[in-house]
Order: sequence, then C-alpha cells, then structure tokens
Amino acid sequence: MQEYYIQRWLARDILPPFSSRVKSGPKVGYNQRVEDIKTTLGKVKNKVRNPHLHSELHTLVDEARTRFGETATKGKGSFAFYLGFFKRLGVQKVRQLLGEVVESDASDPKRLFWYKVAKESKTDSKN
Repeated sequence: MQEYYIQRWLARDILPPFSSRVKSGPKVGYNQRVEDIKTTLGKVKNKVRNPHLHSELHTLVDEARTRFGETATKGKGSFAFYLGFFKRLGVQKVRQLLGEVVESDASDPKRLFWYKVAKESKTDSKN
C-alpha cells in the first residue's frame, strides 16, 4: 500500500506528505515548548488572593493600608479603623481621595489622605 502512494507521489499525481511541505525553522520539542511556557508564566506572578477580602470595600482597605505601610492589628491604623471610615464615606469617595493623594507629590501621603478624610467627614456630618 505504501509503495502505491510513493509511486503516485513520484508521478506527482498527489501532494507530498504534509511534513515535507511545511518549511519550518529548527524543530522544537514538546519539552522545550513547555519550558518556554513555564519561564514566561514564572515572570508573571499573580498576587495570591486573600480569601478574607470578600468585598470591594475590604479590598480597598487592604490597598490603602499596604500603600501607607500600615501593620497595626488593633487601634489606629488597623483594618477595622480604616474600614469604619471607609464605610462612612463610601467606595467612590475613598477611591477619589486615594487617587488625589497618589497623584499629588506630598512628602507624607498618609497624612494628606487622613486630612482629606477628616475634611470629607466633617462636610458629610454637616449635611
């Protein structure tokens, strides 16, 4: 059977096998491709998601605390401290304040942020 196809190919009745029609560079084995993918994915490290941050507000609190370097577990600077203020102001307002602080060239961004939060809290309580 194989001889029949070889004879027909020699007579140019049919196309040559696919592998001989394809012009490619150096052959890359499966393991080489897998290693390339591993190195590429190794460069892109996803941040491990914290399962305790289940809402947008919690994620925003975590983002603000990491940006300002807060590590307190109780009291001023703790997660609950930030969360209390952020709940009162709302997600959109906090995002706006954080954006303003990031864009500003303040020497102490944390202090500027809390100044803006206090100012905003006073205007909310008057209304």
